[in-house]
Amino acid sequence: MKKEDLKRLVDRPEMIPGIYNYCDRWCKHCHFTERCSVFAIEDEEKEKEGEINAADHLSNMFSITLEMILDDAKERGLDLEELAIHAEQASEEKALREARLGESELVELASTYLKLAHSWLEKSNDLLENLMGEELKSLELDLSKEEQDISLMEAIEAIRWYVFQIPAKIRRAVDGKNDDDFFEEDQRDSDGSAKVALIGIERSISAWKLLYERTKIDELIDILGYLVKIRSLTLKEFPKAPGFKRPGFDD
Repeated sequence: MKKEDLKRLVDRPEMIPGIYNYCDRWCKHCHFTERCSVFAIEDEEKEKEGEINAADHLSNMFSITLEMILDDAKERGLDLEELAIHAEQASEEKALREARLGESELVELASTYLKLAHSWLEKSNDLLENLMGEELKSLELDLSKEEQDISLMEAIEAIRWYVFQIPAKIRRAVDGKNDDDFFEEDQRDSDGSAKVALIGIERSISAWKLLYERTKIDELIDILGYLVKIRSLTLKEFPKAPGFKRPGFDD
């Protein structure tokens, strides 16, 4: 994709600015894909080149972004030496941010949840596939159970999706607190990230509970315990997160 193509997609009037900053990236369940510039960019790349390689896509976006930054620098009269100084300062700031994240109890809890949940999902893949297979067979025999059967499959899908999303959004929220002076008092970026994390946490708690009811595996209680702790601490550190209005989603 070229710089001109990126600008063309982003500048379309129907696009909701910043909607992609506060979503869970689960595009197939989203009603706003036609108004999201990130989805439009990825969709156009798929049409032109087939399946997107994540690493190549990021590399391409970074290249285009750098080109646009350099263009903007020229328009503002900045030279490359000054840009290099800014880049060095940004690198030092990133190291400080990473150190602060390492000291966060909330980030540590989210990381532990990721390790426990992902480990269990990996070793229990056959169990989960068998559970879904049994549900599909039951569905063929008893159509009245359709709602319950779909709920189980959706629960497993939600667990798998949010296991990475929750820690990522928690990290973004904790890290973003340092930049909140640039945002409105009631619309802070960190609260937006925390809200997305909380949505994923709530859906994951419901999903794990349903899975426990079907399996009675005690290990799932420990995993649920971490999610409950993460929810509690997230609400404590970001009390205004539930009231954050995400562009598009909460309008």
